[in-house]
Amino acid sequence: MLMKMVPVLVLLWRVDKAAVGVKPIDAAASPAQQTVKRGERVVLPCPVKVEAKNFAVSWSKESHNGEKTDLKLSDQSSRVRLAEDKASLVISTVTVGDAGHYNCRVGLPQMDEMVGSILLNILAPPSAPQLFLQVPPDPALENWHLLCVTKGFHPAHLTLRWTWRSTAAKATPVSASCTLKPANQEDSKLPAHADITQTVSSHANSTVHLHPHLCVSGPDGLGPETQLTSVLSLPSRTSVSADVRFTCTVEDHPALDATLSASFDWEAAPREVMGCLNIVKMVILSGICVLFITLKIVSLCESRPKYRKMQGSQSH
Repeated sequence: MLMKMVPVLVLLWRVDKAAVGVKPIDAAASPAQQTVKRGERVVLPCPVKVEAKNFAVSWSKESHNGEKTDLKLSDQSSRVRLAEDKASLVISTVTVGDAGHYNCRVGLPQMDEMVGSILLNILAPPSAPQLFLQVPPDPALENWHLLCVTKGFHPAHLTLRWTWRSTAAKATPVSASCTLKPANQEDSKLPAHADITQTVSSHANSTVHLHPHLCVSGPDGLGPETQLTSVLSLPSRTSVSADVRFTCTVEDHPALDATLSASFDWEAAPREVMGCLNIVKMVILSGICVLFITLKIVSLCESRPKYRKMQGSQSH
């Protein structure tokens, strides 16, 4: 008698599962991932569709490094909370640290727990480039350097491009660039190491010859965001015949709507000033020579009477 009732119970369980309407949601209705910018508000729909009245929903997060965390959603006023439908997840003022895979678990009485996953990508735009002039210990003999710094961006995908324009040249050739790209863009769970590609190009009519430049990448010290620095060795002022404007541009980042740039004017040494300085130098050197000769003559004149006295004493 008991063996005959078992198929009936199994049939009732299956009918009950279909009646409550719990199933994975259609991929077309719920995207497998969402991408937002840092500071925005995002609503992550639960990838499991629930049509029952009584159900339990829990969310967990898996970061890119594989760390799993169960989210506490009891406080409706918190930054991370359940939406009004009691299934979707709301995150206010998202940060780069919120990026990762979010798993939605739906449980019903006498049913197996169903799990759906959605990926959240966070874009953090880079800061406007800042230019710093590095003065060497010996400004007259050593090269001066111009630093371009941008930071606070995510992911690590960005280009710093140097261009210059001389008042004596009509063209604006690209002089140097740093391109930063993730080492592996397909696997988001890998650490965000980055490869740097440097390019230097010149122009046929260029009167400014640049030394090799340096690109440095690393964390900006405030979080998982990245900082990129490009160091450009400037030509000596005596080697350029006219003023040169160097421009550093930030581009090729997915969070940028427009390029960002900053400029610096490298002034050539004026020929008139150099001529005046040479004249002053010659006057100073001449004055030193005249002073040295005068002191020598005075010294000889003072020693002459002493020499005569010594001769007179010896004759007596």
